[in-house]
Amino acid sequence: MGLDFPLYVFLDTNIIMKTGFNFNGGALLNLKKYHDAGVILVITNQIIVNEVENNIKRQVKEAASRVKNFIERLYCITELRHSDEYKGLFQDFRKQKWELFIVDQWKNYLKETDCVVLQNADVSIELLLDDYFNGRAPFESRQEKKYEFPDAIVIKSLLKFAEENPISTVIVATEDQGWEKALEHRNNIHTVKQIKDVLSYISKEYKPENVEKILLCIADGHQRIIEYIERYLRDMNIDFQMDHGDIEDFNIKSIKIAMESIDFIEDEDASVTVLAAVKVVIKYSFFDYENSVYDKEDRCYIYSHEGRVREFHESQLSITVNMKSDESQKRYYIDDIESDGDMVLNEDTCCESERLDSLYEEEPDEWIGEKFYDTCPDCGCKIGHLNDGGNGFCLSCAPNH
Repeated sequence: MGLDFPLYVFLDTNIIMKTGFNFNGGALLNLKKYHDAGVILVITNQIIVNEVENNIKRQVKEAASRVKNFIERLYCITELRHSDEYKGLFQDFRKQKWELFIVDQWKNYLKETDCVVLQNADVSIELLLDDYFNGRAPFESRQEKKYEFPDAIVIKSLLKFAEENPISTVIVATEDQGWEKALEHRNNIHTVKQIKDVLSYISKEYKPENVEKILLCIADGHQRIIEYIERYLRDMNIDFQMDHGDIEDFNIKSIKIAMESIDFIEDEDASVTVLAAVKVVIKYSFFDYENSVYDKEDRCYIYSHEGRVREFHESQLSITVNMKSDESQKRYYIDDIESDGDMVLNEDTCCESERLDSLYEEEPDEWIGEKFYDTCPDCGCKIGHLNDGGNGFCLSCAPNH
């Protein structure tokens, strides 16, 4: 049996924060499109409204400080300070009040979606305290109990709303386990962990007859999607998070794709998220401090070694596939494809690593030294780049001559 529309959608603070406060694009824009189509109604609580506003102010102020500090450390562009065209780059961005602009976007979003803001005057203090002293969700954690009162108030207001609207389905997106426990076994409340899960749930309930057409479109456009991913990665749209080195060689071994979520669906158009599982091999070089020799007196390296590494990574790339319907509206075709961000390569995605430089040719896991070209006349040890004292003796004996 189908659901009664409109559905109600409630987003916890952490879900909104994970959108990057992108109120005019991405998942939040798709929610707004569903609102405009009469498919959903957005509800929230005054506490959520305030928490989002406070997080915007805090995070944006921190971002403005980081931008300012980053630009100030780019000494090679210091001369741009004297350029009328570029001197604005060096202003104190903290004074620009970026956070006020984004807070206004948040308020506009609530207004444009006709968001119902639940108030808390009718929340029973007695019921809250009863849950608190009996350790009921969200007060199940003894260490965090006293910090859960805002969540508990929001949950009570949400439960009251659900009881007053028994035939309506309320979709709640939250990552908080306390919320899930407190809301479980409620017939008309459905909890999910991500905003994409909200969109997929709505899409499949709203236009179930179009889901098969979307799957067919993905299957027909499989090669086009793979080719887009290959081009995107070969343009080095990669977030390389290793401690050292720049990628010198990049080779894609395999790409497998699967639909992750249906983000928007209408008869005329649709939008889906496709997740690509990507296996790559990379080579990079770096300054090998461990196998270089530093002279503390001269404060410089008297011998430097460049390390070279080959690594095998398994990572993921999320892309959005936008579709249009043909004139008969019997099929979708791919209109355009766009990436949701760069592919990350870091220690977690690395499956295998091997050294390629000469020091590691024979025993990859053990440094084997270097070629020697002389012998110290004092102690008789062999002399190479790492222990050459510069005067015909080794580093240990050189100070004596």
